[in-house]
Amino acid sequence: MKNKFITIISAITYCITILIVTLSVLEVVYHNQLFDFYCVELNTLNSQQELHSNKKKILILGDSFGAQQKSYVQLLKDSLHNFSVINSSVPGTSAREMSYLSQRRIDQFNPDKIIIQMYVGNDLIDIKHAYNFHTISWVRNFYWFMADNFSSLAWINYKLGALRTNLDYEQNFVVPSNTDSFSVANYNGRVKLLIRANARFIAQSILLEDEKYQCAFRELTNYISAIEKRFHQTHPNGEIVLVCIPHCSEVNQHYKINYEKLGALFNRSEYKSEVNFNSKLKLQFEELTFVNIMDSLSQAEINGTAVYFQNDEHLNKKGQQIVGQQILHQLQ
Repeated sequence: MKNKFITIISAITYCITILIVTLSVLEVVYHNQLFDFYCVELNTLNSQQELHSNKKKILILGDSFGAQQKSYVQLLKDSLHNFSVINSSVPGTSAREMSYLSQRRIDQFNPDKIIIQMYVGNDLIDIKHAYNFHTISWVRNFYWFMADNFSSLAWINYKLGALRTNLDYEQNFVVPSNTDSFSVANYNGRVKLLIRANARFIAQSILLEDEKYQCAFRELTNYISAIEKRFHQTHPNGEIVLVCIPHCSEVNQHYKINYEKLGALFNRSEYKSEVNFNSKLKLQFEELTFVNIMDSLSQAEINGTAVYFQNDEHLNKKGQQIVGQQILHQLQ
């Protein structure tokens, strides 16, 4: 019996060792982008003519807000006739993955400008997940822990649709309907999952009031700095544009009320602090071009035009147009 127990323990130890070694090797390959892990997305979002154009190039490093055929990037493509706009956006990614991918894309396209598009709503929690064994299964918590330490694991989950049912990264971004009305039952499932894990995660991401999110913000700025360093090695005078999509609850009060119905917690004086994600990001990168999206989105809402989907945290068509127009105005 003792020998059998030792054999079982040895087999488990061997399997765990093989798994860790395999993930470690994949992590090195993924971190250095020795293989083009996102070539499918690149070829889907750009024509061959755009990819091989002799025009000056603008490289977009974005997430699911840009990884759509009719996102703000399309407005840039249609308007900037002197440039070839290369959309290298990938759903479910943050500045971490953008940093890894940037060296390959900079070498590949030799861009004259880079647009780094982020999202306040989940970029920090994607770097430092909110573990909660009281409301979230231990399997998901374990996955989040592994994904925080092995970013290649998130790529595996992203690529393998079979894992999507049990884990949380989007395999593809599906555009919700503009005609939907708000419904707790129909709201984006991943958002509800993150709220269950930490009802304060949105406010903490925006205000950076918790050590976990402060740490994640420092990591995020380090990733942006790495992109800046790589780009300016070959283009000392090249322009980097920072675009930060605000969370819908920052733009209009009614979104905040909807999120409270989903279980999110906010303080009465929420977002009044001068120290927040946007202000600190702008202060950290004073030498870069920072596009202010908030005011235009807020004004559209005040004028009665919704800019976000009602059951999803993403921008609708009007919101995407506003973002594109603001970036275009800054570039011109």
